[in-house]
Amino acid sequence: MKQLTNIFLSFGFVILYTVLTACSSLPTNYEKKASYAATDTSQTALGKKAHEILSDKSKHSMMYLVNEGTDAFFARMLLLSQAERSID
Repeated sequence: MKQLTNIFLSFGFVILYTVLTACSSLPTNYEKKASYAATDTSQTALGKKAHEILSDKSKHSMMYLVNEGTDAFFARMLLLSQAERSID
């Protein structure tokens, strides 16, 4: 019975710790770096393909779900290898 009580107490402390740390906030006074986005991508191969896909007015979804992590990794690597301007 004492072992069961210790388990419940330990579990209670874990829940309490989780709740207390979840309510804390992150600092907001850090140095912010400027960011940018490439705007003229119409002449790149990926930009042309994206324009071709997005200009299609069909009602089909533009999302492709990847079931395996390795497939997602290889898809990202393929996109990285095709990038002409930036990989951000």
